[in-house]
Amino acid sequence: MAAVQNQLRALFDRDRRSASGSEFFVGLLVVALLVFLLWYFLLRPRDVEVGTFGAPSTVTVEVEEDNLQKALENVVVTPTAQPTPTPTPRPRATPTPTPVIYTVQPGDVLSAIADRFGVSVDEIVAANDIANPDVVAVGQELVIPIVDE
Repeated sequence: MAAVQNQLRALFDRDRRSASGSEFFVGLLVVALLVFLLWYFLLRPRDVEVGTFGAPSTVTVEVEEDNLQKALENVVVTPTAQPTPTPTPRPRATPTPTPVIYTVQPGDVLSAIADRFGVSVDEIVAANDIANPDVVAVGQELVIPIVDE
């Protein structure tokens, strides 16, 4: 008998520890209702007319049927926006790149020099009027052409 009482007591204690599904749902509805009421009374925008943001207020003109000139004097003209002139940029002189002068070091060959500066061997040969590209002298100054990017 004591074992049955202990099982019943454990069963009831478990129910007391967590809410049942319906109690949880009712509590969730109450919280949702409170959040909605707080938003409605404290955070929602009020007195906003659709399509009037930044628009000028309308002008009402009372017109007397017999005096059109008097009615035209009461009309308020709203100025229209004029485009802002953009300044014309001044042309700048493009700087002329100065060629690179390289002095040949012991062990240099034209292909290694061309790779170092990112140009072809033919461009270096043409810029320096070299007759035999296989022969360069140590101390010889070579004009390295500028590569346009």
